[in-house]
Amino acid sequence: MAKSKSDERTKSAGPKARNDAYVMMFFITLVAIITGTALMYLDNEEYGKTPPPKEPQISTISRIGEVPPA
Repeated sequence: MAKSKSDERTKSAGPKARNDAYVMMFFITLVAIITGTALMYLDNEEYGKTPPPKEPQISTISRIGEVPPA
């Protein structure tokens, strides 16, 4: 049978998009990245207010027979 012009107009030009498991995995990953970024920001804000602790004073180990400095 011959195709009419009305049949050609109703067909889409390309393949039809499918929503499959990969689209759902994309959205789950996107939500996880956004949530992780927000939690890291909140964690940084909480710990960013306190100054870092001072470095501990490291004493040197003297060799046998040496007198340690006073």
